[in-house]
Amino acid sequence: MNRFVINVIVCALGCAGCASASAQGVKAQAALNQQATVDQVLDALERRGRDLQSLRADVQLTETDTALNDSLGRSGSFALQNRADGSTRAHVVFDKKVVDQKASSEKIEYALADGRLIERNYNRKRQTTRSVLRPGEQMNLLKLGEGPFPLPIGQKRDDVLNQFDVRKIAASHDDPADSIHLELTPKAGTSLARKFKSIDTWVSVSDELPLRIKTLDFNGTTERTTDLANVKINPDLTDADFALLTIDEKDWNLVEEPLREPQPRTK
Repeated sequence: MNRFVINVIVCALGCAGCASASAQGVKAQAALNQQATVDQVLDALERRGRDLQSLRADVQLTETDTALNDSLGRSGSFALQNRADGSTRAHVVFDKKVVDQKASSEKIEYALADGRLIERNYNRKRQTTRSVLRPGEQMNLLKLGEGPFPLPIGQKRDDVLNQFDVRKIAASHDDPADSIHLELTPKAGTSLARKFKSIDTWVSVSDELPLRIKTLDFNGTTERTTDLANVKINPDLTDADFALLTIDEKDWNLVEEPLREPQPRTK
């Protein structure tokens, strides 16, 4: 599964609290302030995960090789919907690529629905369809230990603290405005400790949702940052918002990948 796009899907669930959220009628139950404790911030994140049904946003991701300091950025649009049956569908379209501050056009599209992740590269005319769930299986992309990119959105504070050491980081000049910075370090021996060295989140004081998510992989070599803008919370989305463009399949390279079963751990 493409880790880059999964970051988009899940970060968008967590980053839905940008400044425009207030305009969409999402009200905080108990506003945070800069003196809020870790427990208070985690409680706020749990509350805010309860009312998210759908969102639309502009998305920007940046992936950096920490050793070489090389970076790759992609920007585009995103739509997500949590459906009544408990499943999630998402649609991401990237149309701009930035490599070392040089921008170019490159369209890549992703659609996640019904247990399949479809990835299209329009420049290369290649479509890869990956099975990511067994028939009838559901996955909560945010649930700690289930999703490939866990976040404490909608999760109970004690569940978060059982898997992470969480500390509040002093404000810095390059933080998103009006935010609180938390650093989450997976505890030794947990499944998350084998994936991430750290997960940082900047939580909006007014909207009580992350404005930015940054992860560092287990080896400390790859840093990924996700930012959303022009966020609309719980818009009315239809099938058209998740539909892929019609392509002439005879001109495309079509690849099918079966579900990858987890390999047993070796002692």
